[in-house]
Amino acid sequence: MRIVSIGLFASEDRIALANALAEMHDVTLMLARDQLAASFPGAVDLGQFLRQHGLLHPRVTLRLIDYPKGQYRRKLAIASEILQEIAALRPDVVHHESSPAWMTVSMPWLRRFPLVVTIHDATQHVGETQPAALRFAVNLIETRLAHQLIVHGRQQADVLHRVYRAAQGKINVVPLGTPTAFRSLAQETVGSLEPHTVLFFGRLCAYKGLEVLLNAIPRVASRVPDVRVVIAGNGDCPAVQRAAAAHPAWYEVHNRFIPASEVAGFFQRARLVVLPYIEATQSGVVPLAYLFGRPVVCTRVGSIPEVVDHGITGYLVEPNDPAALADAMVRLLQDEDLRATMGRAAAIKAERDLSWEAIALKTTAIYERARQLAACGRSGAF
Repeated sequence: MRIVSIGLFASEDRIALANALAEMHDVTLMLARDQLAASFPGAVDLGQFLRQHGLLHPRVTLRLIDYPKGQYRRKLAIASEILQEIAALRPDVVHHESSPAWMTVSMPWLRRFPLVVTIHDATQHVGETQPAALRFAVNLIETRLAHQLIVHGRQQADVLHRVYRAAQGKINVVPLGTPTAFRSLAQETVGSLEPHTVLFFGRLCAYKGLEVLLNAIPRVASRVPDVRVVIAGNGDCPAVQRAAAAHPAWYEVHNRFIPASEVAGFFQRARLVVLPYIEATQSGVVPLAYLFGRPVVCTRVGSIPEVVDHGITGYLVEPNDPAALADAMVRLLQDEDLRATMGRAAAIKAERDLSWEAIALKTTAIYERARQLAACGRSGAF
């Protein structure tokens, strides 16, 4: 099968899926150059760098797009170039995911091929600057035009069905996989496990519940005096800076984009990973924590509870509850055997349930359904 995967906002997840699919199919992967360069700074030839480090399958054709910010005429020109290239490739399936809103204009044309769309956020996050109406419009167009849809949790599938009236027969739930690109990088990174270090990893956004975490830490410190909270990610959260200034012994803040080469070090240092989100769709941080055998403390929001086995791979607490968040963190910080048991269970879950090989098989079946539906549509059966 010839597959074109368009994911201009690059991530290790899209590369990992392309690699797994390439074991069975011919894959062309389209990514934004600047996004990929940010993850791997210093790489002159990104494709060559990825292949040299075993991060890109030899059968994946990488096409880097020079994504223009704010230049709408140039964006339309790039969209036209992408469509022409896809036409020349004559793919059996086009998989469209995590591309910017302006790429939605290409959806009617892309539908000439069997079209699969991954919708990462069926709902608008609290505090996001993108207008909610734009999010709704983009999701509505994608749900109407795609032959098959992919979301990363049952809760998100329910939103697509209830809010966007997407047919249940075209909605597929496929979890986010373990970001295996970091496995080889982790082997190259020497990290020391610190006694009572907690990691918050990812963008600093309103919906991530950082203020809830900050309210929980004094409760944790009263029982675990040497607790250390590492906050790593870009974004604007003045409360974090104020807390770090007031209690430098408790907090270590890396308020910047974290390149791929540094990710492993943060997870290797941590005893556990905390996700205090007040709302969410899903999270790639949970499988990343599992990759490094770290238990998680998460809130029951979005589709996150679907990948956290409460009491086995971590703990689930209600959102906006600093006391419950603190209690779960303390329980893990004070019990080394419990942490180790949960960490092993997390690593097993990463290999068993969240492997990209299993996800590629599910995705291939979805591609086949899209091809069948597209063929029926052309024949007038639909």
